[in-house]
Amino acid sequence: MKIDTFYNAVELNRVEKVVYANFLKPHRVLSTCRAHGGLKSDLNFVFNHQSCEPVDHSWHHDIAVKDPGQYHQMIVEKYGLPQKKAAAMGTAANMNNLSIAKKNHQALEVMAIGTAGVETNAGRAGDAASYYQKKGKFVKVNKDSLPAAGTIVIMLFVNQELTPGAMVTALITATEAKTAKLQELLVPSRYSDGWATGTGTDQILIASQIGGEELYNDAGKHGKLGELIGTAVKEVVAKALASQNGMTPPGRCSSEVVLSRFGIRGLDLVHSVKPLLTPEKSALFEKNHLSILNDPVTVSCLAGLCHQYDLIKWGIITESCYPEILVHQGSLLATVISGKQVKILQFQKVLASKIQGFGNDHFLRFIFECIALGFDSKWEG
Repeated sequence: MKIDTFYNAVELNRVEKVVYANFLKPHRVLSTCRAHGGLKSDLNFVFNHQSCEPVDHSWHHDIAVKDPGQYHQMIVEKYGLPQKKAAAMGTAANMNNLSIAKKNHQALEVMAIGTAGVETNAGRAGDAASYYQKKGKFVKVNKDSLPAAGTIVIMLFVNQELTPGAMVTALITATEAKTAKLQELLVPSRYSDGWATGTGTDQILIASQIGGEELYNDAGKHGKLGELIGTAVKEVVAKALASQNGMTPPGRCSSEVVLSRFGIRGLDLVHSVKPLLTPEKSALFEKNHLSILNDPVTVSCLAGLCHQYDLIKWGIITESCYPEILVHQGSLLATVISGKQVKILQFQKVLASKIQGFGNDHFLRFIFECIALGFDSKWEG
């Protein structure tokens, strides 16, 4: 099924589990394709293929990782594409959740096409590795952080010709845009306590039409081409994550989301606060936790407290200020939950005795104390 035609030079189609672009005019392509990746000027097709389901289904995915040549041949034969004239990318995302963004300025046109899933495989650059490659095989080095399904796949099409150097710069700009959108959506790494910068299996491709009106030698953030690439990629990632994972800005206003990078999942937060309350208030808190913990001002205070903790870990604020920061920020969180500004000094005195040490476990315990303290006082008087 034909989806669209871009600048009379690229035809986009979707068939079953594959979305492919057919070049009606010659393009220069730079891609991360494992089989026919790198810089190419002789490709006729580029495509994105759903290789498996997102959860507990990895047959095609395993082939794609262990033998990319066989995977590539299998897909192009199935869909009747020329093996040596096509660059392939793969994902577990549903091809019906494909998103498209078009940007233009005067004679310049940029099209971004993408799929995205980040719920299980989002990571931060520098996280501990899962494996290393030795003699063509992958050897596990960290059994506790084995990669799961989840990939962001982006295809960019530009109607003007880019130099090889500009195409590399375009990939940098697009990658920064992807990371910026993940930061805006508070996507946590699943392998550390940091915010995600991408997934461990992200793939990207850029195709520029050969022989356009202008030869672009730059695609950085200062130029209009870089701006169009950045805005298009951010829009595509946002749309794709909304479709695939139901991830939208309003839906990210959640205390659980803010704490998810520390390993808090589902009802973990509720179950950690309940023991700090009386049985009666514990039951009341559990029944009403969503309206309490997803309150916008509460989420804002909690996010601020977590960011202060980050600043200390990053060395921006000295660790010796840790107790003061926790007391001031924590009392603000408790005050917001209680709705009683007059108690902030009382909360500071109570919370000063709750600081047990530095580290994620102690930090989370302190947050639980702040929430319990605020809710315990909410309906007094």
